[in-house]
Amino acid sequence: MKEYTVIKRLQEVMKNKELDLIVLWPSANWLYLVPFAPIAEERPTFLFISQEDICSVVPDFDREEFIEKTELEHVYSWRDDEGPKQAVQKAWDLLSSPETQTIALDDTMPFLFWKTLEPHIADKSSQLASSLVMDLRLIKRSEEIEAIRRTSAMIENTLSRAAEIFLAGQTEKAVEGKIKAILLESGIDNLDYVLVQSWPNSASPHHLPGSARVKKGEPVLIDIAVSHAGYYSDITRQVSVGEPSDEYRKIFAIVREAQAEAVEAVKVGVPISEIDKAARESIEKAGYGQYFKHRVGHGLGLEVHEPPSVWGGNPLIMQSGMVFTIEPGIYLPDKFGVRIEDTVVVTHKGADRLTSSSRDLIII
Repeated sequence: MKEYTVIKRLQEVMKNKELDLIVLWPSANWLYLVPFAPIAEERPTFLFISQEDICSVVPDFDREEFIEKTELEHVYSWRDDEGPKQAVQKAWDLLSSPETQTIALDDTMPFLFWKTLEPHIADKSSQLASSLVMDLRLIKRSEEIEAIRRTSAMIENTLSRAAEIFLAGQTEKAVEGKIKAILLESGIDNLDYVLVQSWPNSASPHHLPGSARVKKGEPVLIDIAVSHAGYYSDITRQVSVGEPSDEYRKIFAIVREAQAEAVEAVKVGVPISEIDKAARESIEKAGYGQYFKHRVGHGLGLEVHEPPSVWGGNPLIMQSGMVFTIEPGIYLPDKFGVRIEDTVVVTHKGADRLTSSSRDLIII
């Protein structure tokens, strides 16, 4: 059987915490440990990990590809006409014993999957698994960081074509469609979201593209979160067809300064709350604190939103290898919003911007 270093590390954690068994479904936690997961949908699919071994339960039509891509030794499959009960029993018999008492289950596991496991775990002590796996996922390996950097470059290459994407009179939906098409052509494998927000829709941080039209002199907020080879990047920029108003220029400058100060606050050994504090104090000093409506950032990697949460109440100490966004914003009701977002990695020299393009307003 192929050895997976990250699984060995997790098994050491399990021993230290006296945890007998972890059960995952095809989630980001699974993909962190094993590089391939079948599409689960409604078919119960599991990865069982004990302190010493690993096995899987997969639908029969996924078995061959799963074994080829993972090289796992113990794979139990089931057909639609027989159901997963027997395959789950085999996996349970392999990895459990009368002494098996403590089990961790994947947090996002569907209820139907949990019901399949219920006969085996009803009398056991159970907990959630994500905190255990996330302790490993929190610090990105060099290959993960480079994967995120490549995804970032693909987004930025798309935005470099702003002049052909943004035309006055187009709807937000039309612009969204153009951006998605270019991203898919470039090799992006998952479009989590492409937010296109014209005035005054940009005053709502998560407004979804609709029928509103791009107008001259009214910058459009573009927030893109997509993945390539499994790893996400997230970036927000502003694009304007023609020159914007003086008021917009003023707010843009305030947000850009706040983002710069937040990036400067990224330092190994410092609480992550200091990043949020730096951005918030900068915006408050300019008199717009009430219009900064959200935390300053979020972690990302195999998921577009994962720990660490970058907000003022998080005491987590920054370590080299943590990856997260820094995205302060000001949102003026019925007018417009400005947000500038980069994905960064913590290093011993400070923040390394994985989204390295200019944060200037893009004017076409």
